[in-house]
Amino acid sequence: MRSLYIHSRTTEQVGVVMEQNDIREVFLDRPTANSLVGNIYVGRVRNIEKGLQAAFVDVGLDRLGFLQLRELPKGRQNPTYSIENVITEGEKILVQIIKDPFGEKGAMLTANITIPGVNLVFLPFGAYIAASKKLPETSRTPIVNQLKAIKQGEEGAIVRTSAPESALTEIESEYGLLKQRWQQIVSSAKQVTTPTRLFEDHLIPDKLLRRFSPSSIEVVYVDDSSLANDLRKRHPVLSKRIKWKKETEALLPYTIPQLYEYLVRKKVQVSGGANLHIDQAEALTVIDVNSSSFTKHLSKNQTMIRTNMNAAIEAAKQIRLRNLSGMIIIDFIRMSTEGDREKVRYTLEQELAKDPVRTEVYGFTKLGLLEMTRKRETPDLPYLLLGSQANAIHPFSHETTAYILEREIVSYQMKQVEVLIIELHPNVYERFLHNIRDNMKDVTLDVYMIQNEYIDSFQVKHAGSQSVIEQQVKETSYPIDKVF
Repeated sequence: MRSLYIHSRTTEQVGVVMEQNDIREVFLDRPTANSLVGNIYVGRVRNIEKGLQAAFVDVGLDRLGFLQLRELPKGRQNPTYSIENVITEGEKILVQIIKDPFGEKGAMLTANITIPGVNLVFLPFGAYIAASKKLPETSRTPIVNQLKAIKQGEEGAIVRTSAPESALTEIESEYGLLKQRWQQIVSSAKQVTTPTRLFEDHLIPDKLLRRFSPSSIEVVYVDDSSLANDLRKRHPVLSKRIKWKKETEALLPYTIPQLYEYLVRKKVQVSGGANLHIDQAEALTVIDVNSSSFTKHLSKNQTMIRTNMNAAIEAAKQIRLRNLSGMIIIDFIRMSTEGDREKVRYTLEQELAKDPVRTEVYGFTKLGLLEMTRKRETPDLPYLLLGSQANAIHPFSHETTAYILEREIVSYQMKQVEVLIIELHPNVYERFLHNIRDNMKDVTLDVYMIQNEYIDSFQVKHAGSQSVIEQQVKETSYPIDKVF
């Protein structure tokens, strides 16, 4: 069983997954780094490329989206059609992003819309009911038959692996809710100007809640009461387990900033005395196993195998926790026999099996390095937290520091402090004003900021009453900006 913690009251939203009283996954949702996959837009067809059998659609992003013939309902149903017979330039069209923009390429689009839920994925143009191949026939047949009986016209659905854990009445109710959500999107599309985003599939909380089977979730703590009520309505199968807890962060073993520090730490201690050294390059991640003081009176070979097995367990944990993806190399302590290497590989694979993200272990190279890959779904957390300019002087990127500053200001507001004076690096100041300030409409205390390029991040110079702060402002020689 697992517990989910959703921190939604700040600009950067954070989701934490705990299993067996240990933090196993962390998710960050930032306005500057969130995925657009799943978002639905009403767009405008700008031009059609007959040679590519594709169209370029304006959905309001920096670059036009790319829509292929097979991603149109009529094009999928009849591949002999030409795209110019299906849509026309200037046409208003509902599309969904299936791949984020990258470099000079625009987003990949589809008009075969999907509306995801916990147990089902509603398909407005699917015209069929299907079930996950992972489900045995005895489990999926009653659900499929029930949905076939209630589906209308060209609509359809895909039954997810978690569905058999819910009653048929709950599944039917979810089908109705997802269909209603689609009808609301269609209705909104008729009333808005083009292009407009009509539906946003948030990483936190939506994708996070759908990540796990409902039966595996013991409780979901949400720090905002209105969001908690909204989630209960949209996810009735989880409604009794969604709890509003204003101080959700206090339930965790670390504060959010402390958790960030742990996520970017290069050296990680392993049970028994060994440690891992984690280094990220642009193309791959390297995890080096250091035997350190792990001896415990065992023979050299016993020590080596035990150390490597413990390191494999911790490496799998860190890969999932830090969301490391792409090519990963693990440099275990050199083992002399194939049997020993297989024991370590088996241990690693058993731990990786607990990870919802797909991984592939390829085995040991001739140099004794273990090769593996992990599917990239969202950016690696160290990359998000550190940025390109992170070094010994700047432990976090200026953007991350600005989000940490927002949490600091919120914490002072809860202490009923009247005024704050904060000294901070100019780059942190710039990112705070650009990305965060407009979202902090509930701040009631007065906040003054002093830019100082000689400090690394920020520091609270004074926190107190209005009368005390007024005197501090008069005595300060630096220019002071009143932010709130």
